[in-house]
Amino acid sequence: MVLQFVLAAHPAAALASPGLTVTASSATTVGLQIWANANLLGTTNPTWTITFNAFAPDDTTCSSPIFTSAVPAATSVNSAHLTTISAGTYRWVAAYSGDATYVAATSTCAQTSSTVVVAKAATDIALLSLPP
Repeated sequence: MVLQFVLAAHPAAALASPGLTVTASSATTVGLQIWANANLLGTTNPTWTITFNAFAPDDTTCSSPIFTSAVPAATSVNSAHLTTISAGTYRWVAAYSGDATYVAATSTCAQTSSTVVVAKAATDIALLSLPP
C-alpha cells in the first residue's frame, strides 16, 4: 500500500533513465540516401517510439527538420532513408518517447557521430568533335 502511494505521488521515481546515442550513415554524395541509427543504452525491451529528425546543412542549430521518421522503439533502430538534394553536413536528432519503464530521452544537435557529410555529385562533360 505504501509503495502504491509513493508511485502515485512520484511516478517518475520508478522510471529508469536510458542513454541515447545517435550514429549517422557514412559520407556520401548528393542524390544518394542517408539515415541514422539510435541506440537506447541501459534498456531491455523498450516500447513506444523513437522519432528521428534530419536537418539541412544550413541549419546548424537543428531548428527546422527537413525530414522526420518515427519508428517503433527498440534497443537499436534505424531511421527511414532520406534522399539528399544538396551538399553539406546534415544533422540528426533522435527522441525516445519514454514508456512505463523508461523516461523520455533526446539526443543533442550536431554531435559528431550524428552528422553526415554529403559531397557534390561529380559532373561529367563529354566533348564531341564534329567533322567540318
